[in-house]
Amino acid sequence: MEICSAGDGPISPGPGPAAGERLGEGIQSEGLASWKRPDGKENFYEWSAVSFKKGDRFYILGVDRDITDRKKEERELLAYQGKLRSLASVLKRRGRGPMLAENLHGGAHG
Repeated sequence: MEICSAGDGPISPGPGPAAGERLGEGIQSEGLASWKRPDGKENFYEWSAVSFKKGDRFYILGVDRDITDRKKEERELLAYQGKLRSLASVLKRRGRGPMLAENLHGGAHG
């Protein structure tokens, strides 16, 4: 089986024999991956691909998109959540946990 790109040139089916076998089945594959830029920064992308047969040849149609900004925002959100949990823990030890909960959920106005 020869796997071809849209330009009809042979391409690698990916790592390992299982990846090559999946490509011939017409199954959609998707995932997340990252790569290091020459400046050392890590970029993230998500991808989706499906193979199809036309005549006696298999083709792969794939799309990927850069999600580096989204991953950065997710990390920042997790950091903020950690800080909020730490603050809540301190306030709880000081007996102010209920007040924090009211303020966070809009129960106390003023």
